[in-house]
Amino acid sequence: MTRHFVEPDPDHRWASAAKGLLADGTLYLSGQVALDDDMNVVGGDIRTQADRALGNIRDVLRAAGGTMADIVHLTLYFVNRDDAPGYFEVARRFFGASPPPATGVVVAGLLRPELLIEIDARAVISAAGGNSREVPA
Repeated sequence: MTRHFVEPDPDHRWASAAKGLLADGTLYLSGQVALDDDMNVVGGDIRTQADRALGNIRDVLRAAGGTMADIVHLTLYFVNRDDAPGYFEVARRFFGASPPPATGVVVAGLLRPELLIEIDARAVISAAGGNSREVPA
């Protein structure tokens, strides 16, 4: 199995985990939240946070040589079930009329109390992009 870590900006790699792992054409993304490169929370409302989390996903996909259209499944973790419509409003800007299948879950909280949503994704991409490095066996 060929595996590559994927980082949109290797200078801002999270200490705890790679943002993505490309394994035999499938990209597994770490849960993305509304954090900027300096680990500051962006926005205090669901629309702003969803936009940043989806933008972070888009950046990881681009680094792997993919696009949002390559996503085959999303898992959405909401702190408040009433935020789902705001997320879907933002998601339409990223996916248009053809969003990928998704599972939505309401959770008691996320790792930072200011965060309202976390999104993880899986995508199918044919080859490793420019910001990936092979994982040693």
